[in-house]
Amino acid sequence: MTARRFADGDIRECAWFDLELEWNEEVRLVEVLVLDGDPLIGTQILGGCSLFAELFDGGEVHIELSD
Repeated sequence: MTARRFADGDIRECAWFDLELEWNEEVRLVEVLVLDGDPLIGTQILGGCSLFAELFDGGEVHIELSD
C-alpha cells in the first residue's frame, strides 16, 4: 500500500504496481494505482505532449506527441 495525493487534494491509501509500457517508441516504467473501479495511470507520462479531452461520457481524447 502507498499514500498518494489526488487531483481533488485527497490523500488516499491504495495498492499499486509497476507497468512497462511502450510510449512514443520507447519502453517506460509507470506506476499504476489500484482503485475501486478502474486502475489509474497518472499524467506524468504525458509530459511534453498536448492533450485534448472532451470531458463527458463517450467524449473523444486526442494526444499529440512532441517532435
